[in-house]
Amino acid sequence: MRAIVIAFAAAAILLGHAEAAEHRVTIEDDAFSPSALSVARGDEVVFVNAGECAHAVTATDGSFATGRIAPGTTARILVPAVGTLDFVSDRYPSMRGRIETD
Repeated sequence: MRAIVIAFAAAAILLGHAEAAEHRVTIEDDAFSPSALSVARGDEVVFVNAGECAHAVTATDGSFATGRIAPGTTARILVPAVGTLDFVSDRYPSMRGRIETD
């Protein structure tokens, strides 16, 4: 009986702890691709600078800031909460994106 209880507890722990996914947003000088994405809480978003200029990506609510991302490099953020995160590039204020979190 004890083995069955332990097996159910282990299964519940494993099922309740899904592995975080990684999502990529490419920076191409004056655009994010994709500019909108849907993720789960705890997922990671990787900003990949494929352009020729450095960019810093910041959430409009101040919840994250990547710092400068040089061409050919990346920056990672962890999506901490459910909701909508709008973000913008420091280089071009009209360069915007959105992360929707379930």
